[in-house]
Amino acid sequence: MRYHAYVVGLALLLVASVRTASGADTPPSAMVLYVAFPTLDADTPSTVAGRLMVPRSTRRAARKPPAVLILHGSAGVDTRGPLMANALLQVGIATFEIDMWTPRRLRDGVNSVPRRAIEVLPDAFGALKFLSSLPLIDPARIGITGFSLGGAVSMLTASKPLADQYGLPGLRFRAHAALYPVCWAYNSPQRPQYVFKELTGAPVLIQGGDLDTYDEPDSCQKLVESLPDTSRQLVRLKMYPGATHKFDAAEPAHVFQDPAANLGRGGEVRVVPNPAAAEMARDATARFFVEAFGVSQ
Repeated sequence: MRYHAYVVGLALLLVASVRTASGADTPPSAMVLYVAFPTLDADTPSTVAGRLMVPRSTRRAARKPPAVLILHGSAGVDTRGPLMANALLQVGIATFEIDMWTPRRLRDGVNSVPRRAIEVLPDAFGALKFLSSLPLIDPARIGITGFSLGGAVSMLTASKPLADQYGLPGLRFRAHAALYPVCWAYNSPQRPQYVFKELTGAPVLIQGGDLDTYDEPDSCQKLVESLPDTSRQLVRLKMYPGATHKFDAAEPAHVFQDPAANLGRGGEVRVVPNPAAAEMARDATARFFVEAFGVSQ
């Protein structure tokens, strides 16, 4: 009964997010399944639920569709996930948006969530294992994208040492797209676990705004330039002028405090929706995965 209530509760939350974001319900062109899977955390076993959406048109295709795992930020499931899912579904890519906070009984955003993105790496790799087992999905074409903390997880799963530590042998994400993943934190003495130097070989797309107060305007560029040549060749960076943190959300503008802001010194984070930049970012993400997966248009 508890498991059933968990999945139903997530379904209602995700549907509400879609309506808030676009004024519409789940796209009629998608087959929707609410499912759950075990994480790969052996020390603290947990079950995470999510919404799997598969384009109906792919059921008649000769090849199984690829899929992208969508990870929320510190505030939990909101409008960003459904909006990104819609963009990916339109280009023939299945999506799996999961809720990492409910099984941990976390609902208070940055004040209560895990302070380290690596704590939810078992969730991401558990979702990869689950997606790879589904007959509906091409196991060789599974990617990951996320927002803020979810963007950090998207990047860290591309790190070979962390993929080897938290993932399963031979099971890796094919492509990684991170939105405003707090670029200052990687390979930093303040976050020694955030290793991002030797990569798995999959392409990585980083997108952010030059008004994001977690970073400085050139933090992401400095991170990319600091990488070894073999890794730097795998990473693309796209920055949006005049865009803040969480610029692609449909929720109203707001301000919050976070100890990780201002290069880890703490302070205020300003969020201002930027519809134009948001549309470009979702389009860039969809095109990135189309290229990485070899999706026919």
